[in-house]
Amino acid sequence: MIRSAACVAAIALVTAGGASAEVVARGVPDGLLTLDAKGAPSVAWVHNSTLFIATRSGPRSWTRARAASTPAGSSVVAFEIGAAGPVALVQSGDDRTIELVRRRSVGWQTVRIAKVGALFRLGWPGLALDRKGLPVISYTRWNGPTLKSRLLVSRMDAKGKISTRQITQEGFPKSLVPPPAKPVLFGNVVHVVESYGYRGVLGTIEWFPSKKTWIGLGLDAGLGDYPLGPVFAGLSPNGVMHAAWTESLLSFDFEAAPVTLVERHRFASSEFVLERALTTALALPATGPEVAATTQMMKMAGRLITPPSSGPWTRPLGSPSPTDCRNPAA
Repeated sequence: MIRSAACVAAIALVTAGGASAEVVARGVPDGLLTLDAKGAPSVAWVHNSTLFIATRSGPRSWTRARAASTPAGSSVVAFEIGAAGPVALVQSGDDRTIELVRRRSVGWQTVRIAKVGALFRLGWPGLALDRKGLPVISYTRWNGPTLKSRLLVSRMDAKGKISTRQITQEGFPKSLVPPPAKPVLFGNVVHVVESYGYRGVLGTIEWFPSKKTWIGLGLDAGLGDYPLGPVFAGLSPNGVMHAAWTESLLSFDFEAAPVTLVERHRFASSEFVLERALTTALALPATGPEVAATTQMMKMAGRLITPPSSGPWTRPLGSPSPTDCRNPAA
């Protein structure tokens, strides 16, 4: 349900706001929309174990392609368009398989990124494309019986070969759910943002390479249950890293599932921008970060929260007031 809510709202975000709506695929409950460098939209979705990708070819006209066959119950969890064309991540319904699908000069290519056994699950993966359009994928391998996790990042080279590096070891961090992760490219250097929750503590870490190891920078930490849905992260035009996600605080407050937004310069600062919503997208224009979220998860109601040039966060009429910024985390 959470995965579907995030996917649907991502489409609603772009088609809302005064623009006329267009039906891309009838009878499909969820999908993801993204734009190419010229602003042309494409939509990816799974129907009857087939991944479809449609690109707008004219006014109210879409060109549809059957990109790949997928495991039963799969859904699109990440979708980007880069210099080499569209790239999608598809995760199986049992969270045990992640596959990458990308367009080639002739047809489409499917590459298996990860597959785990019955005792394991894969966390919500993240996707980033480098300047050549080559994919970088981050994900966690989570052990259900022990709650231990392992963070990994995979990268494809120009020949299509996948190389994978393990970021965390010895089961760190433990988490009540498979931790979501999102790669962020600083030039050609990969950082990975990961969120987790264990024994009443909820934390989010930015990992970056240092020689032959990885160092974790705490972005946010506090009392809580676990992250809900994906983590979104990226760089603004001025090079500042931002991240957004939803965290469950239901053990402490039955109504609390806030959207957290982090801004990281030398140090990180975080704030709640909605008190109860599922984060569905993060955009980083020059005017400042914009977060999309559903404030009523079951009804799939899309919301867009945009900061003014100065002063506190603005919010849609009738939405909860944001809480104050919490203490920065080094």
